[in-house]
Formats: sequence, C-alpha cells, structure tokens
Amino acid sequence: MVKVRALFERSGLSLHALGLAMGYDAKIARQSAFQFLKSSDPRVSMLQRFAKAVGVPLPDITGYGHNSKSLPSGEEIHLLKMKCEKWHISSYDWSWTDGLMLQNARVFAESLGWEKMEFETADEAYRFVERQLKDGKVPRAKRRAR
Repeated sequence: MVKVRALFERSGLSLHALGLAMGYDAKIARQSAFQFLKSSDPRVSMLQRFAKAVGVPLPDITGYGHNSKSLPSGEEIHLLKMKCEKWHISSYDWSWTDGLMLQNARVFAESLGWEKMEFETADEAYRFVERQLKDGKVPRAKRRAR
C-alpha cells in the first residue's frame, strides 16, 4: 500500500475527490477513500477503482499484468509487465472489413525486434509504437478507399 499512498499523494486529489472518482456517494466519499488508503490488503476490485481514479494502469500498482490501448488509427497495442519488471510490448493488432468479411492482423514484438525493449510506463510504450506507426516503420491498419 506504500505505492498506492504515493500515487494518491502524486495525484493531487483530495480524499473526497478520490472517493468520488472511485465511485462512492458524495456523503461517504472522503471516509471510504480514507479507509481504502488505511487498508493493508485491499481487494483487486478496489485497486482497479483506485487505478482508474488516479489514471494509472493496474499493473503499475500490482507490479505485473497486462494493459491494452486502442489508437485513433485503429490499431490496438498490447503490453505486458512481469513481476517487478518494466513494461514490454507484446503485440499490436487491427481489424478491418473486406466486403462482408471481418479481417484481423496481428504483429508480434519479436517479429519487429522489440522483444527486449523495456519501458518505465505504459504510456511510454504506447508512444513508442505510435511513433513507429506514424513514421511508417512497421505494418499498420489497412485503409479502404471511399
């Protein structure tokens, strides 16, 4: 919970604002947030609510897990974080329609030489992939002529 308390302090939120962002009624928001921050072994569902409230991926709190993000261009990026390690790119994929058929494509990090890359934050990894796509250095979603 040391990491949770540090993230709360960095967020700049008040206890009341944190409680509201975690989904509590205004009458009990401050008290509920206080109780959460005092707990020594919170449920995963509470950690998920907290992570969303302070704007960090859950694996940044738990130390491991996965996270995905859909880009405006249509690609979805998939990241992994193993216990006490940094973020790694797993793959990215996209879907498109070809007539009545739905097509999918997936590009794995290994095929691009990204398997050993490490990122401090999920956002840093997402920005890296977005730059690679924007600069045309990797395959990307097909665009259909209109």
